[in-house]
Amino acid sequence: MITLGQASCMVLDMVPTDENRKKAVDFMAASPFKVTYTSTKGHFEPFALAKTIIAKNPYKYKIYPATPPTSPEQSDTEDSDSNALETKSVSSSSSEESQSNYSTDGVVKVAKLLFTKEDVGSAELY
Repeated sequence: MITLGQASCMVLDMVPTDENRKKAVDFMAASPFKVTYTSTKGHFEPFALAKTIIAKNPYKYKIYPATPPTSPEQSDTEDSDSNALETKSVSSSSSEESQSNYSTDGVVKVAKLLFTKEDVGSAELY
């Protein structure tokens, strides 16, 4: 699957460099048109169509995924502990007060317990 930036470059007849992809996406965002494709022609055949028509028929006209950044941001400091747990905060959409912290290891452990036939370790889970 090609990205929105690449498809926008194809529609605007531009070479899909990093700079041109950003220019093409910005140009299309400011215009009344959007880059789209159909399932019959495939995602390698992008074309521009009015945003209103695409919005009225999302089953026929597909949209491209956003173009990710070309490279991850590099910080000046190095990670001191490479084995540190990756923790993310997830908040409920209904209330900002309730937050849960999940670690990657914890999620993987729960997934293993749920999806494998290994020893559960505790009958309380069932």
